[in-house]
Amino acid sequence: MGLVGPAFVFLVFFALQSESPSPEQYVGRLQRLNLLSPVLSLCTLINLGSFFLLLRFEQLERARGVLLSTLLMAILVAYIKFSG
Repeated sequence: MGLVGPAFVFLVFFALQSESPSPEQYVGRLQRLNLLSPVLSLCTLINLGSFFLLLRFEQLERARGVLLSTLLMAILVAYIKFSG
């Protein structure tokens, strides 16, 4: 999953919720409404399930990669939230 899972979830969210013709306009609208960081946080939740599944099947290196990508997403969300 890593970074691909949250990106896929974001695209599905865009397809279901968006009235904008492009993802760039949709992201701009989310920024104006101060909803970009909460949406990205929700998109990252898919990593939680994949992390625990990978631990269950003893895929420790892959679980470590999912954890690292989740931390990178957390840093991105914090940057977006606190950058103004």
